[in-house]
Amino acid sequence: MDITASPAGAGEQPTLRLVLEGAEEIANEMSAEGFEVLRFDADSIVLDPTLAVQDAESRAADWRDASFIVDYLEPSVQEMIDSQPWSKQSRLPEISDLSASVFDWISDKTYAHGFDFASTTARSKAGDCTEHALLLAAVARSTGRSARVVFGLLLIDLDEPQAFGHAWTEIWTESGWRVVDATEPPRELAPEQLRYVPLGVIDNEGPGYGIGMLKLGLRFPKRIEWSRATQPAMN
Repeated sequence: MDITASPAGAGEQPTLRLVLEGAEEIANEMSAEGFEVLRFDADSIVLDPTLAVQDAESRAADWRDASFIVDYLEPSVQEMIDSQPWSKQSRLPEISDLSASVFDWISDKTYAHGFDFASTTARSKAGDCTEHALLLAAVARSTGRSARVVFGLLLIDLDEPQAFGHAWTEIWTESGWRVVDATEPPRELAPEQLRYVPLGVIDNEGPGYGIGMLKLGLRFPKRIEWSRATQPAMN
C-alpha cells in the first residue's frame, strides 16, 4: 500500500489522509457509524490516526452472542476451547491468554483462505488475520465477553513507514473497546510503533455478511498521506 509520511507542524494534530474513490459517500457512512471524520473532499478522507470508534456500552451487547460467522457453539470451537488450560479455571481468563491460545492454535499462517468462519478455522488451524480475528472473537464471546471483528489499516511507524490492510478483534472492557491482535506483530516493534486505524466493523454477522464485507472493501485507500506527531524512535 502506497504511503508517504511527514512530521506534523508544532501544535498541529496528527492526521491520516486516505485517497480513495467515492470519498464523500464513504465519509458520510463512517460518520453515521460513529467514526470521527475530520474532513473530506471528492477523493479523500482525513482521519485522526490516534482515535478508534467508541460505542456506548449498550451497543457492546450486540457482539456477545454466537452468530453465523462467529459460531463459538460449534463443536470444533468448543473442542479448541476445552483443550486450553484457562478453560479449567474458575476465574475469567485474561484477554492475553485468549489471544495467545488463538495464535498458537492457528499453526498454519497462510493467505490461502478467503474468509473462514470461526468453526472452520478451529478445524483447519490455518488462516491469516481475518481467521485470527474471527476465532478470537468466538473464543472471547464464549467467556461471556463482547467481541467484534474490525477491518482497517495497520500502520507501522518507522523511518520509512509501512501500511497494510488488516483485521483484528476488539473486546469490550471497563474502559471501552480494546484492540487485540491475535496475529502477534513482530516483537522487535514497540507498541507505540503500531497504529490500528479502524475503517469498519462487521455489523452483519448473518448469512448476508458478504454484502457488508464488499462495502468495507471499498474503504481501503489507494494512497495514504500520514502527518505524524513525532519522528519514529526505531528502524
